[in-house]
Amino acid sequence: MTVINVAIKAKTTPGLGFNTQLSSSGGIEDTTMLLDALLHGSPKSASTTAAPISPAFGDSYIVPAGGTGAFAGQTGMLAVCNPTTIKDGRVDNYHWQWDFIAPRTGMSFYVQDALCTYEFNGSAWVPGPLVFVGTPPASASSSGIKGQMAVDTAGALYLCYATNAWKKFTGASF
Repeated sequence: MTVINVAIKAKTTPGLGFNTQLSSSGGIEDTTMLLDALLHGSPKSASTTAAPISPAFGDSYIVPAGGTGAFAGQTGMLAVCNPTTIKDGRVDNYHWQWDFIAPRTGMSFYVQDALCTYEFNGSAWVPGPLVFVGTPPASASSSGIKGQMAVDTAGALYLCYATNAWKKFTGASF
């Protein structure tokens, strides 16, 4: 019997910095998990400073300034909860870790608790320019991010023109 040993040289992809090494302790498995987070990502928050104690696999967060615990020192990074061990192609549901992805200019995600997209502009995550939210604000000072909009059942348009500052526009038909 002839045994052929093939050396696979690990490489890092230029765009996102993925490790392409095939191994049982990371490499392609870790890369696949991170690729899933980037292609199908919807961070739960961009304002949560404390790393959640019991996250679900695949949960992600944009880490704001002032991060604590596992988020300490990770300002601006995309934090993704991943399994630390994958056995026989199955996720080990009892061991996990936070992986951090450095953002690249133009990356954008829909952030669940903000109800809008955030885009990385090269130095910071900023809310997208105009985003419709599901529920109109209850008052002129309701929680909101500049650029958010809503429409009520009567057709009035609400525009958040500054943080927590809304204007209501009603108009006649034409």
